[in-house]
Amino acid sequence: MSSREPDGLLTTPERVITYTLTDLVQPKNPNFPVVHVSSTSSETDVIPQKKSRINKHVTGVLAVGTSNLFHTKHESLRQAKKETREELSRLGFTVYVGGPRRIYVIEYDPSFHAEQSETWLFPASMNLPTPSVFVAHLPLFSEHEPERVSRSILTEGTQW
Repeated sequence: MSSREPDGLLTTPERVITYTLTDLVQPKNPNFPVVHVSSTSSETDVIPQKKSRINKHVTGVLAVGTSNLFHTKHESLRQAKKETREELSRLGFTVYVGGPRRIYVIEYDPSFHAEQSETWLFPASMNLPTPSVFVAHLPLFSEHEPERVSRSILTEGTQW
């Protein structure tokens, strides 16, 4: 992770480096490894030793996605990393961008039929605890039935 000054300049010049990873995620093309685009201030292609979620899966450096051009501005480095990710993806590599994800498993019950008068909210698209999701959607529903909305939030129900 690059550090920067308030004026957008990097504290030390950095270049784009692409690491090959173990199959941290399912590769979209079995002929190409999963890769992660990052940045480094090192002049040599070294595997990072610092412990992190990504670094423990690094197996090597991908020359195709690694540059020798050092950037001094944060915006320039950010754009170079974005372009590298896009190009590697276009070539068929699976580019891992990292970050925690919440996965919701929905069990479909084909025998269930909602009443036409009921409104349902699907909160799985937000990375928030259930009560916070309802609060975030309050403006959409509170004008219709405010007492029912607040009761549903308190019980963490999903039916409105």
